[in-house]
Amino acid sequence: MQENNEQLENLEKENLIGQLKEKIKENKTITKKLDRLSEKYVQTYKEYKLLAKDRESLFQVIQFALSEQQYKFEQKPLGQFDTNQIIDLLKQKDEDKSKALTNLIKETNNEKFQLEEKYRQMIEKQGSNSDQKTQQIIKQLKQQINDLDNNNTRLAKEIIELNDIIQIKNEQLMKLSQFEDDCANLKTQLMVQELQQQQPDRQYKINSSDILNESLKMKQQVDKLLEEIQKQSLKIKELEQEKANFSQNQNQKQKKNKDNFNNNYTITQTPDDYDEINPFEQENTLQKQDLNQNIFNNQKQTQTDFIYQTKEELITNNTNFEYLKNVVYKYFLYQETRNYKEASILMNAIMTILKMSNDERRRIESARERGFIKSAKNLISDGFFCLKQPQLNDMNFERPNSRIELMNKHMLN
Repeated sequence: MQENNEQLENLEKENLIGQLKEKIKENKTITKKLDRLSEKYVQTYKEYKLLAKDRESLFQVIQFALSEQQYKFEQKPLGQFDTNQIIDLLKQKDEDKSKALTNLIKETNNEKFQLEEKYRQMIEKQGSNSDQKTQQIIKQLKQQINDLDNNNTRLAKEIIELNDIIQIKNEQLMKLSQFEDDCANLKTQLMVQELQQQQPDRQYKINSSDILNESLKMKQQVDKLLEEIQKQSLKIKELEQEKANFSQNQNQKQKKNKDNFNNNYTITQTPDDYDEINPFEQENTLQKQDLNQNIFNNQKQTQTDFIYQTKEELITNNTNFEYLKNVVYKYFLYQETRNYKEASILMNAIMTILKMSNDERRRIESARERGFIKSAKNLISDGFFCLKQPQLNDMNFERPNSRIELMNKHMLN
């Protein structure tokens, strides 16, 4: 038997060791995944910083390209680039420029036509006897015509080059918008993975809080029973007081009757009358009085015990109130200092102390998850907003920590 017990203990130890090894492997895989995610997050954060510089330079280029008052580029509050607006403004500028060039070509063509007409008229007027001055004017007109032709060809080349530049810029803007969408999707996936990793801890906290709720319900029932006991003890006090008053009155009446009886029958009493007094009845009355006295003493002792227990319960209730006050105070401190991990623990403690149901807890947890996703979206929008801020690292003073950097540090922790 002893050897069998030792073998069973060894098997249990081996099973426990195997389970511990499996847990260690799981922890290692989880830490590896977390390290990969953190490296990926750091890489994306560095890409964000590089993207911020590129975004600032691109913003300056767009402002330079759209510097005229009629093509003023309106920037959004969070620093996003409205690609459609930029493309429309560039197209409008190019269209206006092409219109101006076409108008200029028309004007030059008109001037050319007028000069040719003048030249033809002058040739017709000159006829056979043309002088040197007329020939000089003709040369000047030909030179002007050639200059206008060269200007027209140059303007046509510039129009073609501008169209090519517009096409290249449109492709760059499309790539930039696609890159921004990819970064936002990656950020959302990281936050969803963090929420999924935190889900088992929350489930464990909910289960532990359910157990604590059951214990608090039992304590509440005990408190109700103690209140009933206190009421019963007060009733017992009243009854004992009435009994004491009644027994005192009865003793006084018995004493008076006894005195009267002794006074009336001492003289006329005969030996036969002594036989009427039964000593057994006197002994029974004495035993009853002793029994009543013992009952009274026991009731008094239980009453004092209940009073002490009630005082202890009042003291514990006061301590529970002070504990709740301290927990709420620390919860507000952690919430205002953005220590969300400690605030979450204290929030579960507050729900447990306030005896919230499972349905209420699930509603609060779902509201917290919605708030976390909303803050993540705001974080992404704030990240794009920070891309338009000036790069203060290039200056001689340190740049203060912004809200986006604080949130990034918190998520890395």
